Amino acid sequence: MITRLGQTIQQKRIEAGLSILQLALLSGLSVLRLHEIEHGGGEPVSFDLCRALGQVLSARTGHQFILQELWLAYSVDKYFQSKFGI
Repeated sequence: MITRLGQTIQQKRIEAGLSILQLALLSGLSVLRLHEIEHGGGEPVSFDLCRALGQVLSARTGHQFILQELWLAYSVDKYFQSKFGI
């Protein structure tokens, strides 16, 4: 299931001109883990993981509020999971 967080990461990665491999290497994640996150699977995401991705994406795009966008998307996903079980 695609999540808002996964969609946001994928969108920001594409805007930054990064492949999934490049973002994984720059953020210290495995390609598999990043692929899982972008497609709504795998283990729960932490703030530290969002921060690592946000730092790389902000540095590449020059946008200052990517971490906040990622954390907001994560929060929306958590809300819908707790409220509706999705």
